[in-house]
Amino acid sequence: QGNVISVKDVSTAIPVISMRSRSVWFDGYSSMEEAEKAWEKEFIIHHLEKYNFDISKTATALNTDRLSLTRKLKRLNMAAGEKDGLQKSTDNYRKTILQKTLKQSVVLCGHGLHSGLKTGLILSPLPPNNGIIFGDISSGETIPANLEYVQSTDYATTLKNGMASVKTVEHIMAALHMYGITNLLIKIGDEVPIMDGSAADFCQLIEDGGIEEQDEIADELPIDKKYMIGDILTGRYIYIEPSEKFVVNYSMDYPPPIGKLEFTFAADSEKSFKNEIAPARTFAFIKDYEKLEEMGLGSGGKLSNVILVDNEKVINTQLRFDNEFVRHKILDIIGDFYLLGKQIKGRITARMTGHTENIALLKKIKEQKHD
Repeated sequence: QGNVISVKDVSTAIPVISMRSRSVWFDGYSSMEEAEKAWEKEFIIHHLEKYNFDISKTATALNTDRLSLTRKLKRLNMAAGEKDGLQKSTDNYRKTILQKTLKQSVVLCGHGLHSGLKTGLILSPLPPNNGIIFGDISSGETIPANLEYVQSTDYATTLKNGMASVKTVEHIMAALHMYGITNLLIKIGDEVPIMDGSAADFCQLIEDGGIEEQDEIADELPIDKKYMIGDILTGRYIYIEPSEKFVVNYSMDYPPPIGKLEFTFAADSEKSFKNEIAPARTFAFIKDYEKLEEMGLGSGGKLSNVILVDNEKVINTQLRFDNEFVRHKILDIIGDFYLLGKQIKGRITARMTGHTENIALLKKIKEQKHD
C-alpha cells in the first residue's frame, strides 16, 4: 500500500557511515540540490566501474535504458562511447577542478600600503566564466585581474584599465589563487588594503564568504617546457618547468640580519597555504623605506604591517617564522602568477627576484604558449 518498503527491498549490506565520514562528505555543500548533484555523479561512476564501464549493464542495474543513461552521461560531460573513452572520462571527472565563487558578499576595511589612505573592498559572487574583476567603487569602471592590465611593478603589482587603477593586488590574488576562486567582483578604491602585511586576513575573508562550486570546469595551465627570466650565473633568476603540482621554491642571499634563506612550498591545500605562506608579512629595508616615502609611497606602512630591517636587526616586530622573508616572496609569486587567470601546473624556482621578473616570466609564458 502506498510507498511502503519491505525488508526484502533493502540492500543486504547497508554501509555504516561514521560521524567523521558524514562530516567530510557533506562539508562544502551549501544546499540539498548541490549535494544531490555531487552524489548523482559519484553514484553513476560507482556503477560504471562496477560493471566494467558497460553502458547496457549499468543501465539495467540502474533501472533505466541505455539511451537515457547515455543522455545523462552527456549532461554530466562524460563520454558515452567505447569503454576506454568512458573510463578516461570518469577518471578525468574525478580530477576535474570546478570554477568557484563566494556564497555571499563580504567586506574588509584597512589602509593602503603606498597611499596611506583608508581603503576597503567588497568581494561579491559572480557567475561562471567571468574571472576575477576589480571594480572601481567611485567610477564603476572595471579592471580584469589579467596580465595585460599590469601597469607597474614598482614595489608592488598595479593594474590599470582606462582611468581606473588598483595597486598592491598580489596578496589578495595569492589567496584567491590558492582557494581556487575563479569568479569574483572586487569592489575597491585605488589600492588593496595592506592589513597586517600578509594574506592572512584575505584567507579569513574568503572563508567568511563561503566557497561555492559552480557547474563549469576551471581552466588549467600545464607548463609544457622550461621558461626562464634572468641568468643562473648572475644569481638573479626565475624559471618554471613542468610539474604535476604547483610548487614554488625561492632562495635569497642578503647580509645579516636576513642572511641566506630558502623555502619550498607545494600547493597541496588551502590549509597549507593559510598556515605556511599567508601569514608571512611584507618587509622593507630602512633605506628603501625612506626612498619610498620620498617618492610619495609607503605612507601606509605602519610598525604593525611591515617588517622593517636595518643593518643589524629587525627593528619593529617578532618574526612569525625564522624564514618569514622568503615565505613572503613566495606569497608574492603565487599572487602575481594568478594574473594568467588559470590554475597553473608547474614548478617555479626563483632567486633574488621580485614583481618585475614575475611579470616578465608570465609574459614570456603567454607569448610562447600562443605561438
